[in-house]
Amino acid sequence: MKCIVIAAGGTGGHLFPALAIAEELKEKNKGLKIVLVGRAKKKYQHLFRKKGFVFWEMRAIRLPEMSLWKAIANMLSLRAPHPCFRKKAGGRGNLEIASSAKERWRTRNDFVDWLKFPFLLFPAFMQTIFMLLRFKPAVVVGMGGAASGLPVLAASFLRIRTLIQEHDILPGVTTKILSHFAGEIAVGFEETKKYLPGKNLLVTGNPVKKQILERNREDALKELGLPPGYFTILFLGGSGGAHSLNLTAAAAIDDLENEEENLQIIHLTGETDYPRIKRIYQKSSIKSVVLPFTEKVENVYAAADLVIARAGAMTISEISARGLPAILIPYPYAKRNHQEINAKYLVEKEAAILIKDQELSGPRLAREILSLRKDRKRLSEMSKNSQVLARPKATEKTVEGILKLMKTTKDTSYKTTNLSNFTN
Repeated sequence: MKCIVIAAGGTGGHLFPALAIAEELKEKNKGLKIVLVGRAKKKYQHLFRKKGFVFWEMRAIRLPEMSLWKAIANMLSLRAPHPCFRKKAGGRGNLEIASSAKERWRTRNDFVDWLKFPFLLFPAFMQTIFMLLRFKPAVVVGMGGAASGLPVLAASFLRIRTLIQEHDILPGVTTKILSHFAGEIAVGFEETKKYLPGKNLLVTGNPVKKQILERNREDALKELGLPPGYFTILFLGGSGGAHSLNLTAAAAIDDLENEEENLQIIHLTGETDYPRIKRIYQKSSIKSVVLPFTEKVENVYAAADLVIARAGAMTISEISARGLPAILIPYPYAKRNHQEINAKYLVEKEAAILIKDQELSGPRLAREILSLRKDRKRLSEMSKNSQVLARPKATEKTVEGILKLMKTTKDTSYKTTNLSNFTN
């Protein structure tokens, strides 16, 4: 029995596309053994195992956030006198040093992280080698993020076929490193090409669950317990929830309630804010469904007329797959500000409205929602523009690429396979 290893971990943004690929692989080839490798919350592990897949838990080793040379330079600068003992009028050439105890402590920690890194990396790499020798995969698929780093590197070391996926427009550090080792690189957006020049990229789109594409609106509303004929708003904070978005949505309820009767809300809060947000909706007359998490995300998308969400790559891919208009509030602390780059892509295509987190308020959000609700023409145009951006065959194309790599495993003269015919 041939095996495929899919390395993913952390958030739903990496885990859900991994699940979509695993399900499509199983449908195409029922004899395949699918092993998902990484670290995930128990609810995700349960979901994978319930689908019949093996989940092999493995710790991800992350590169320290600060570069090695900067960490060394900052550490050396700590040899200079502390600011509280230094004269106010400093001469030229003085080293710029940490100006507070907190910053000095962070500088030491960055340097210590680099000292510890080799001692963490080696045993983790050997553990990954052991895992690959145990399962003997024909192909290793990396879904981006730190969880895919060592499995793809170890597979390359063992001469196992590899494919990596980059979901965001702006590729992450892991993708940039792995792009030098991976056999194939699949990306979600055409715009990613300019950030990975000289690479043979396969533009597949981001894999989404087949059920998201196929779910019927009427059936979804019925399963959620909501009536048809209402304008349905979906507040979606991602797999872990979004605290500021949750609070702002709750603050907007009064304005929405006063201005619009024919309206209902679906709100995915995440586990932490669920009790608080649930109580707020119970005091409101607006029809609502409040959930901490749902395995059937296809229902909430199929029922929605408008989505208010963060701007993770998978979220905007799922929104486009359903052709939904959106108000996007990028996570302000995302690395490399990649969520704002994702959001601006939809805004430029006139498929979404962007509100920065620091500009977010209940009244502002309510005004934007009500403005779109009343402007049916604009809402329809946004929906059409969103649909144009969709790549509904992304999962299928990615899986075809993986299966083609698998067929080359007996060919020792293998070089990078030309998969250009698999683009949408």
